[in-house]
Amino acid sequence: MTHSLIPFIVSVVGLALGLAATLFLILNVKREMRQERKRIEGMLERARDAAREPPPSVPVILGSRMNINRRTRAVELLRAGEDAVRVAADLGIARGEVELLVRVEEIVAHRMAKSAAE
Repeated sequence: MTHSLIPFIVSVVGLALGLAATLFLILNVKREMRQERKRIEGMLERARDAAREPPPSVPVILGSRMNINRRTRAVELLRAGEDAVRVAADLGIARGEVELLVRVEEIVAHRMAKSAAE
């Protein structure tokens, strides 16, 4: 009689182990889903906070007097050998704008010389 119960006991133990493993997997998936939900909710909250904040403003440059005519005249004076300070004073524009114009002219001249050499 004990020999006939062994296969039954083995199958019941196997079934119990299978159910325990299934229960473990289900609980593990539920735990991972809760973690993922918290992570997504955190991301959503950060996105909502970012949407509430005003976008960063782009600084507006006020007082620039460098229109195309003055720019052309500044380039002409610079090419004629005038100093940036003198050009700025003569045209009534900021020295920094003239210095920037000098740098741009140098970059353009360098690129043109480089492309001519190729």
